[in-house]
Amino acid sequence: MAEFSLACSDIRIIGDCLVAPNANSPSAISRKMTFNLRGNGGNLVGSEWIAAEGDIVAETATDLENFIKSFGHSENPGGWSVRLNSPGGDVAGGIRLGELIRKLKLDTEIGATEPDAHGHWKRAPGHCASACAFAFLGGLSRAASGGELGVHQFYDEISLRDPSAKVFSSLDMSEHQFVSAMLIDYVFRMGVYPKEFDPWSIEPTGAGVIAITRSKDRTRTAKFSYFADGVPRLTIEDKRFDIDVERLNGALAVIEKVVAFDLDFPKDALKAKCCNGILILEFTLRGLDGKVISASKWPGVGVDGPRYMWGPFTYVLPKQNAEIAIGVASRNRV
Repeated sequence: MAEFSLACSDIRIIGDCLVAPNANSPSAISRKMTFNLRGNGGNLVGSEWIAAEGDIVAETATDLENFIKSFGHSENPGGWSVRLNSPGGDVAGGIRLGELIRKLKLDTEIGATEPDAHGHWKRAPGHCASACAFAFLGGLSRAASGGELGVHQFYDEISLRDPSAKVFSSLDMSEHQFVSAMLIDYVFRMGVYPKEFDPWSIEPTGAGVIAITRSKDRTRTAKFSYFADGVPRLTIEDKRFDIDVERLNGALAVIEKVVAFDLDFPKDALKAKCCNGILILEFTLRGLDGKVISASKWPGVGVDGPRYMWGPFTYVLPKQNAEIAIGVASRNRV
């Protein structure tokens, strides 16, 4: 699964909200972002990627769209990801780039791209900071393994030299509040929610009880149920995921294993289907209970396999009330 190495010294969080970076933050690369299709010479999914290197500017999203069109594609042809290596740049440009990445159904990853010894290309460590962090969120699936993801607070050059200087007017503060609201809205639209699911609760169904949690926007529901065989099944219904049946079946075919709450399960533990525009996933999780969920370091379900298909199958669920609610469901089978 994806691992995130956050540049903690650059992060400012207020409540549950990310605070935006300055559009004029200094750059180490200080050149306009370019896009190049790179590959390692293989023919497997993930062997090719889009190397995105440099500063994000206002027209970067348009540049990426034209780059994709130059190959005759209107969206991701399958397996392409945007590998971001950027110190940041224009915040609005980063948001537009992230929105386009989502529209094109591309994945995102963080890192540099370097030539290898065989005339091809290889992935190398890199970083994605400031406005780039918002572009990164646009990926259908996102991976930061081997790279650093950093965001920082608003700043002003005078404030950096003299933190006690009184440099902000009421209009400045109003503008900052507007930009913060815009960024929070964008982060939510990209599916990154702080504490996005309600605590687990119980509901009667049939002759028994299920444990259930719903996302705060009510687009996703997760249910733990036990049938007569005593095996726990986690069912997730997602109304917001735009995935066609062909791509869903293709992703299922290349899954290597299921990962749930720090435990590994065989690939056939997952069944998926689309019904009336709703993605329905059923995980059969033998041996799992509420205690395991409460103690897990990563309280979620997902899959291992080619990275491009993680997105449809990855969900982070709450720990709160899991042990009690799932325990009740296990004793009252449906």
